Amino acid sequence: ELKKFQTGNINIIFTSSACLLTLNQKYLNHNHHTDVITFDYSADKRISGDIYIGIEKVRENSRIFNVVLENELRRVMIHGILHLTGYHDRNDSERRIMRKMENEALNLWVETA
Repeated sequence: ELKKFQTGNINIIFTSSACLLTLNQKYLNHNHHTDVITFDYSADKRISGDIYIGIEKVRENSRIFNVVLENELRRVMIHGILHLTGYHDRNDSERRIMRKMENEALNLWVETA
């Protein structure tokens, strides 16, 4: 499904957990830490947006889930891009679909690296 989109401007911004928490509170009304927040500016099948990544949380998650840091970082970048293409993770069903798409994209990334 990603092939249906053209790439516009995608900014990946690495920031602190404190900054990400502030963004989460201010723009999403969520009072919890997260590893990635995406602001979608896409239009006309051209994906564009800002993907904010909390590297401290990514590092923590890589340890918790026993995953190589680079792969966890790739996963959150993919996660942000999936949001830009219309995927959501607001409930369990959407989270399962999102995780499936992350895994498929991550496998492609690793295979072509």
